[in-house]
Order: sequence, then C-alpha cells, then structure tokens
Amino acid sequence: MIGGFVVIFSVIISILSNSNILDYTSKLFTPILNMLGLNTNFAKPILSGIIELTNGINMVTSVSIKEISQNVILCAFLLGFGGLSVLFQVGGLLSKTDLSMKKYVFGKFLQGILAAIYTFLALKLIPTLSLDITPTFVPALDTVIYPIHFFGVSNYLILLLTIIFIVCIAFSHKEHKPYGKKQYK
Repeated sequence: MIGGFVVIFSVIISILSNSNILDYTSKLFTPILNMLGLNTNFAKPILSGIIELTNGINMVTSVSIKEISQNVILCAFLLGFGGLSVLFQVGGLLSKTDLSMKKYVFGKFLQGILAAIYTFLALKLIPTLSLDITPTFVPALDTVIYPIHFFGVSNYLILLLTIIFIVCIAFSHKEHKPYGKKQYK
C-alpha cells in the first residue's frame, strides 16, 4: 500500500507537470514567495513537494540561485511536512486505529514550519553553516551586519506571527480527563 501511494503520487506529478496544470497552479504561490523574500522559481518545486516529497526535494535542489540557504530552508520545510503522499501513507495505517488524522496533519504542517524556522535561524546565526555565494570584493561597510538587515523586517514579522500562532494553539486546548479513570467530586 505504501509503495502504491508513492507510485500514484509520482504519476499525478507527471500528469500535472505534462499538462501544465502544475505551472498554472504554482503561480498562486508567487505572491506568498515574494512576501517571504524567496525566489519565485521555487513555486513549482514547493507545490510538487507538497504533493510528493521525493520529486519536490529533487526539484527544489535543482533550482540554482546564489542564496543556497533558500534551497536548504525549503527542503527543511518539505522534509518536516512530508507531502500528501506521506500523509496518505500514514492515513492508511491510522485508519485501523482511533488516532486523529486531523491532529497528525496539523502536527506535520507545524513540524515543517518549525523545521524551516530553525534552519533559517541556524544558517543566519552561525555564518559558517551558510553556503550562500557572496561577492569577494565588497566594500568594508557592506560586510557589517546590522540585526534589522540580518533578518529583514518581514522575517521578524513572520517569526512573531508564528510564535503567536503556536501560543494560541497551545492555550486553546481544553483540559482532557484521563481515559479509564472516573472523576469523583
């Protein structure tokens, strides 16, 4: 069953790509990528990665840009999320249990976002990890890193909204009573 989902979703990616549907739907991602400060060439690879992980990662790594850290951050998101193919594989296994698929999908999406944020922070805070291509002959003033330019205003906003979102989710859950134990007053 698991191998079948991989084949089915690979075929779906091929059909969508050959019929140019993937190109048209990926254009919906370009405003989001522009807002995040990412290269718009990643729209089709991200959509492919959301559908099927292996093909999407392959497409993300094949986009050649000077900021290789963008490739790494997007791969971290896709690996954390897993793609619809992986979600369907797990759904096939969870169908025989009483576990919630909605919570699993939400958790995988949150894992993808956190993986991207942690990767972004690691690449920016530890400069030796960054593989970005920088010009060799740069004036001395351009090499000084100021915090607001280091992260960018939009990245602060995204980080802040993500933290607020996580805190809201954490405090919105009701207190659950343990299963199998009766509560006496």
